[in-house]
Amino acid sequence: MSVEGGTQSGCSACLAQMDVSAFPPTIAPATQPEISFLTGSPLLQADASGDHVYLTFASAPGGPIAVWNAASPAQFQTVTANASTIDVAVSQDGNAFAVREPSRFSIRGADLSVFGANAVSELDRIPLRTEVPGTAMHPSGALLYVPFLTGPAPILPPATNLTGGVDIFDARTGTLRRRIFLPEPFAMLSTDTDGQHGSFLTIDENGQRLFALTSSGLSVLQLAAVPLGIGSLLPANGPVAGGTSVTLRGSGFQSGTRVTLGAKAVSVTFKDMNTLTFTTPSLAAGAQQLAVTNSQRRIGLPRRRLQPQLTPLLLSQLSWHASNLLVKYVIQEVPATHRRGAHTSNKDSHHADKKAR
Repeated sequence: MSVEGGTQSGCSACLAQMDVSAFPPTIAPATQPEISFLTGSPLLQADASGDHVYLTFASAPGGPIAVWNAASPAQFQTVTANASTIDVAVSQDGNAFAVREPSRFSIRGADLSVFGANAVSELDRIPLRTEVPGTAMHPSGALLYVPFLTGPAPILPPATNLTGGVDIFDARTGTLRRRIFLPEPFAMLSTDTDGQHGSFLTIDENGQRLFALTSSGLSVLQLAAVPLGIGSLLPANGPVAGGTSVTLRGSGFQSGTRVTLGAKAVSVTFKDMNTLTFTTPSLAAGAQQLAVTNSQRRIGLPRRRLQPQLTPLLLSQLSWHASNLLVKYVIQEVPATHRRGAHTSNKDSHHADKKAR
């Protein structure tokens, strides 16, 4: 809480913090120095609980990003990221934070360390691609939904010779998992350059319904299946004897989804399409591989098996450990192609044909 006196300029010792848990509430000088104003096009988003609030300052020197954590409410954690941020997205679980720059993005954890980034080569397939503000992250942090136009946004409506689309990326590997082309372009204009000027896409609590602000109104799209992905594992380690109850958060889970930890199959309880629980088996000490499999066949579609997506893990001497999630996706889907006129590259999603005009 900042209290200003009767002058126009800020005072040197007027930043204070209020403890509302006490009765009556108490006020004490704040532990951090006062900042009289913010610069650099700040963008801010919080997780669903409000326990993590992420900030970026795109044009400030050093392109800093910061996080406020309810566990340490008296301070911000800040890093110099040299990021020219145009958009941000936060998972509802608070475990992942996406910083989007022109033609690339990075995924950071709650400690602001980078654990994922996109493959630029995927973006090169649309030479005149224009980034559209409104990046959305799956509630579990497993997927990132990135809207785009196939050419420059118009100065004034209507948009002509343009198509809108959404790329769905694996947040941990940066792999393009699905590309959806919309029946019309986003309602973006050339002045809508970043998240401060507009937001044209959002998703539901499962990442299955997409809400896009397009040139003729609100387009609602329904994916037939959400791509399989892993967001977090809680707890991320446990005793080698096994018996630890684990909650796996991710995307695209099904009632028949199978899980192995350390090459050992575990009995899975399906909670919802974002949540599985299981009990760990006995394991050797150190890093273990977590594998998630969806076995559903999609009749009439060509199939291929994805190559394992692997991330090195830190070793633990006394326990199994999967905090960085050594993930192998074993799913059935066709490669992403980029045919104009298809609502998705895999033909496994369809347009719900619902519009609010």
